[in-house]
Amino acid sequence: MPFVRCITYYICFCAVPAIAQQSFISPLDISLKLSGNFGEIRNNHFHSGIDIKTDSATGKNVYAVADGHIARIKVSAVGYGNALYLKHDNGYTSVYGHLLQFADSVRQYVTAEQNLKNSFEVEVFPDSNLFRVKQGAIIARSGNSGSSGGPHLHFEIRDSLEQIVNPQLFGINVADTIQPVIEALAVYDEMKFTALNQNISYDTAHQAYILNDTLSVTTHAAFGIMAYDLCNNSSNKLGIYKMQLHIDTTLIWQSNFDYFSFDKTRYVNAHIDYAEKVLNKNIIERCFKLPGDSFNVYHVYPYKLKAQKIYHAAITLADINGNRNKLIFCFKTNAKTAKPQKPHHSWVWLKYNQPYNLKTNTFLLILPSGSLYQNCYLKYHTSKAGNNYLSAIHHINDNTIPLHKAATISIKTKLDSALQSKALIIQIDSAKTSYIGGLYKNNAVSALIRTFGSFAVVV
Repeated sequence: MPFVRCITYYICFCAVPAIAQQSFISPLDISLKLSGNFGEIRNNHFHSGIDIKTDSATGKNVYAVADGHIARIKVSAVGYGNALYLKHDNGYTSVYGHLLQFADSVRQYVTAEQNLKNSFEVEVFPDSNLFRVKQGAIIARSGNSGSSGGPHLHFEIRDSLEQIVNPQLFGINVADTIQPVIEALAVYDEMKFTALNQNISYDTAHQAYILNDTLSVTTHAAFGIMAYDLCNNSSNKLGIYKMQLHIDTTLIWQSNFDYFSFDKTRYVNAHIDYAEKVLNKNIIERCFKLPGDSFNVYHVYPYKLKAQKIYHAAITLADINGNRNKLIFCFKTNAKTAKPQKPHHSWVWLKYNQPYNLKTNTFLLILPSGSLYQNCYLKYHTSKAGNNYLSAIHHINDNTIPLHKAATISIKTKLDSALQSKALIIQIDSAKTSYIGGLYKNNAVSALIRTFGSFAVVV
């Protein structure tokens, strides 16, 4: 065991911030069990609410959590499916998604709108006096509509600025006496992944996980963690509510999911180690911030490691009910630093906060400023494609590099007029081929991409 002394880490996890001192009731009259929580990591976004299980059944009564009026109604085959948006007198808005059906008066109103527009999918914004509701009124029945993988109620709360706020801060209680679970510690050097340490065990004396090795790192080391949370009566793995990293009792990193903005949600791809997710399906949450990450749940405190020194550290996790767990580890910094990568003469150094255009005789890449989360080399080359392709394969690094803002690519290829409207760009990865889409114009097919990778034209 690496420790000979016990360090006390003073953790301040405040119960409820001032923004959430409002009294809401539960949207369901059953014991609440979660299949997803607020801020949970999803593909290309953080989960914006809580997913409440409905005992594998549809048709549960859904209640207005506070006085207000129905401000928006949406019916869609995807997304939240049948959804209601209640604007409350206290300034907040509650959202109810994947509903089976609306209350009778609302259903009749929606049916009339569908008939008027001759469309199943509608979105309407009723007058504020049309559907006034009192707290506890039945407004809908729970369901499984839209992009839902099983019966549940998606519930979220938004403030007057349309920021999403954690619903569990509003007195909507979920039984939870279970500590977060820690699986592994990730180590980084110069923000590059170097190792995943799973040699951890739970130590009852410290009431914490202990890493059973002393790490050897450079003074540019940083850390991440693989972990998840649980709640009572549910086996679903949930996201981590709060996280802190202390080094020698000094707090250097904190993240907490009380609220965030919709326009920031794609920063999930900077919050996690995106490459590890793509390559190994590991969800590693960073305890450091990439330079191009502007997500608003972090508190970062400057700290500089010194060479030839042993440090004692702890990553502490907590859920919204106050259940905590931590990983204690120690590391020694060495005097050597990692050797920088020697670039190939064709590589181009990209800065995360600057735009870049690459143009060849057959290929164009337009990369807006703010597309990257960190600086990297652009590695571009082509390879010969098979008979099913209408262009060479154009390789831009690989698909482990996500793009926060979409980049434009254009691939030149001359096509007969009969094929031009059918031409599109595909992305070719080791595991799968994805259809990106595209538009043929001026002897080239153009499309937007959200990761680097390998691309070609097909019909």
